[in-house]
Amino acid sequence: AGVVVAWQTLAVPMKLYHCNPSRSTRVLWLCHELGLVHTPQEGGAPHVEVVPVSIRNGDTRTEQFLAVNPLGTVPCLELDDGRVLVESIAIVHYLVEHVDAARAMATGTADDEDHVEYLRWLSLSCVTLDAFLFRCMTKAPALSEREREQLSTLWQQLESLLAKRAAAAPAASPDCTALFIAGGRMTAADVMVGGELSFAAFIGAMPDREAHPHVHTYAEQLQARAAYKAAYGVFT
Repeated sequence: AGVVVAWQTLAVPMKLYHCNPSRSTRVLWLCHELGLVHTPQEGGAPHVEVVPVSIRNGDTRTEQFLAVNPLGTVPCLELDDGRVLVESIAIVHYLVEHVDAARAMATGTADDEDHVEYLRWLSLSCVTLDAFLFRCMTKAPALSEREREQLSTLWQQLESLLAKRAAAAPAASPDCTALFIAGGRMTAADVMVGGELSFAAFIGAMPDREAHPHVHTYAEQLQARAAYKAAYGVFT
């Protein structure tokens, strides 16, 4: 994975250019899970400085922002050495691979079944599921019958995985607090999937609760986390 950065020793904080609500919110959520940003109540010097931008007000089209990210998109992470990463999945991969505090947010090895699910849902959530949900919101164009079937299949696959996790949960966890994508603990895959579930709820596109009870329990579990609330704020 290359050089692993001890975030405690960063000379200057990394900068996360962030607009809420947007795809940058899930990156901010991960940073809160890792303690890389601090709420005003927590105080202290952050390891990731959050730079709020407003797409609606044109902040991402300013000369200053375009000098950092010529694409004019968020999320955008400016590393402590001045290099810049865009796209939430790339930023999450970087944090998990290169920042020591984040390494616990990945799981397993290439031969590990948990790691396969981790990689699968990390990618499915922010590529396939996100694209379907965006189309549900904009209806430009509306999902075809085949695409609606594919979205339904994704929801059912997630329900089946979470039901399997619930069945394997220890008896001491009757409230299903062990509902995670991989490894029986919170990982970056849960952040990415949880971000899409938040998006789905926001646009009224969550799957039917009766047919997908574990998906709804899982979403509620994630949204109860302090880091989620710190990132999503009023958009919960």
